[in-house]
Amino acid sequence: GGAAPADLHLFAFWLSAPPALAALLAGSLTSRFGAAYAGLQGGLIGSLPRLSGALTMTVLAAVATPPFSGFFALLRLLNTLDWMAALGVLTIWLLWGWAATCLLQGFIFGAARPVAHADIGWTPTLALAGLLGLFAAAGLYLTGGGL
Repeated sequence: GGAAPADLHLFAFWLSAPPALAALLAGSLTSRFGAAYAGLQGGLIGSLPRLSGALTMTVLAAVATPPFSGFFALLRLLNTLDWMAALGVLTIWLLWGWAATCLLQGFIFGAARPVAHADIGWTPTLALAGLLGLFAAAGLYLTGGGL
């Protein structure tokens, strides 16, 4: 209700940037397999470890798990809401976690299949790791009450 516009902009950024990164990784999956459907190519951890690691960390950041900034932004939001609205936010957060589990189960785990495609390169992997590290650092900064 009485939040500053800058705080609202940062809140929207912290919650929307990791899903945008996940969409970029979906493009990488689509270019390799023709589609980015969970369960189409299970067991990617054995054949594409860098892509699997990047996908896992991006999905965890997108569903607002600690230490990523979305977790602390939602935690701060929960402290300002009444109990009914907080219950709604927690329900949505629970659905996000369930969807992330289904997504990771469909892509990462399962029987490993031989894949004729190359893994993502080290440069994109390090760039994603740097961005996710920035989100984690921002999350740890948010625990101190900043922003």
